[in-house]
Amino acid sequence: MRLTQIRDLLDGTAELTDLLDAVEHDLAEQEARVARQRESLRLVRAAGGGPALIGEVGGESEQVAAGRRLAGVPGEQQRDLLLLVEKAFGPQRAVLQAATDNLAASDERLRALRDRVADHYDRLATADPDDPLVEECVRDQLALAEAVHEVELAAGLDGDALWGQLAPEEAPDPAVKKLAIQAMNAEAPVLSPAQERAMRLYLRRALEAAPE
Repeated sequence: MRLTQIRDLLDGTAELTDLLDAVEHDLAEQEARVARQRESLRLVRAAGGGPALIGEVGGESEQVAAGRRLAGVPGEQQRDLLLLVEKAFGPQRAVLQAATDNLAASDERLRALRDRVADHYDRLATADPDDPLVEECVRDQLALAEAVHEVELAAGLDGDALWGQLAPEEAPDPAVKKLAIQAMNAEAPVLSPAQERAMRLYLRRALEAAPE
């Protein structure tokens, strides 16, 4: 339950049974979303096999080749995400995603920032949208994005620039692409008002800070 719901319950302006019904409805929606994600993932697997991270991809630039070296061999759970990225955005972007994931996982500062941001979002699930924690969360997300970029550059990889450069080169199968995007959308959590405000503020400020 959200803090506003608990407050309504304590104030006597809401009935416990109504709130429990709302919670049950939310859980049912989550279950349906997970079921859709799993079905879409199953169809993507059937149509596209595994992510093509091992071996060369035609027409690789030096940065993509560097990304492939940094990507390593993905674990089973990571393979599902990379498969969806590949089918939605192309194999070279999947290589870039894997490289970024591995760089972030190997850097102590990045791990600490990532854990801090995750903790913020957990706490914002039951917070009011005007809670000062929203601004703190946004600052840490921006710091995390900057730190990831610094680590990438130190490894010889400019992920932000490369991601944009690869956009016109990819031509994934439209049907499989649609399934992959459906799977990623179904996996995304439903944000609370405070979480949504934090995400919107972060995206706006990140775009404002991005070079032309």
